[in-house]
Amino acid sequence: EVIAAQEAKPLLQMACDQLRAHGCQIAIGPLSGSTWHRYRLVTSLGRQLPFFMEPTNPAHYPTLFLENGFGVLANYYSTLCDRLEVDGQELERYRQRFNASGLQVRALNVHDIDNELERLHAVSTASFACNFLYQNISVEEFKALYKPLIPLLDPSLVLLAEVESQPVGFVLLVPDLLAQSAEQGKTIIVKTLARLPVKRLAGLGSLLLLESMARAKDCGYQRSIHALMHEQNSSMNVCSTNHQLIRKYSLFSRSLL
Repeated sequence: EVIAAQEAKPLLQMACDQLRAHGCQIAIGPLSGSTWHRYRLVTSLGRQLPFFMEPTNPAHYPTLFLENGFGVLANYYSTLCDRLEVDGQELERYRQRFNASGLQVRALNVHDIDNELERLHAVSTASFACNFLYQNISVEEFKALYKPLIPLLDPSLVLLAEVESQPVGFVLLVPDLLAQSAEQGKTIIVKTLARLPVKRLAGLGSLLLLESMARAKDCGYQRSIHALMHEQNSSMNVCSTNHQLIRKYSLFSRSLL
């Protein structure tokens, strides 16, 4: 149900009053429980059509927050590379560097998915612990979120990095099931890129991204989308220079003091 402008003020005021009654000092929204679930609003549409799993909202929703005492707390971006190219020499340099340290990269094993998701959970919770507004999530909650996605994935495009059989990083690519026209081209979405926050793994994100993009290209993908990156996220730095901004999203906040 779409919320009209005249409905927004009492609704947001009621929410703020309830938060204040519970001792909260700041209201943040829209946020469905935690950042593991849906949050943020699209604030700049651009010309590209929505991609698979991208949050959408009526165009006037950001204004409803801004007109009722909220300001922008954080911005997020999605970028598009409309020609999927991989620097083979750069990829080989990363391979040699990490292979020398005993690291191995393999594809997701869908026949052992519970254990695989536990491995992804371990890396995710360690990698994202310092992220903006992060809240921890149990392994069972994590499985409930990701299991429905598994049948939609190409397991060869979900890569796990391991050292001595222990997970240290992963990249999860999702086909853009909404990009069905020949004009759009076959598109892959970089949904999650994570590694353990230790110095010796610096550069692992770049290796995983290059490796996954090379495999995606071999599978016939022509474009890639880096989805929903926080403006200060290190993932913004591993996007190649030929990526173009296609969407902006914002999260809003209001003081309750």
